[in-house]
Amino acid sequence: MLSVPHYDFNWQTYYVFAQPLALPKGAKLEAVAHYDNSVNNKSNPDPTKEIHWGEQTWDEMQYTGISYTVDDAALKLTSTRK
Repeated sequence: MLSVPHYDFNWQTYYVFAQPLALPKGAKLEAVAHYDNSVNNKSNPDPTKEIHWGEQTWDEMQYTGISYTVDDAALKLTSTRK
């Protein structure tokens, strides 16, 4: 669905599809990230340091959030409102 090769730290942003993506009921979304904490990564200040997830910029901060809506047709079928 979305590929961001050669991600740059300064690209911390939201990605929004120009057209909404329709998924079937029961579909699952998976986020996969690969980190380069090697000496080959010019943005890595200390390749000898072990990095863990955290909320600060010096920690690993990969996060995937998904916003979604439900089609009106599905709402009408599942609604219990009178």
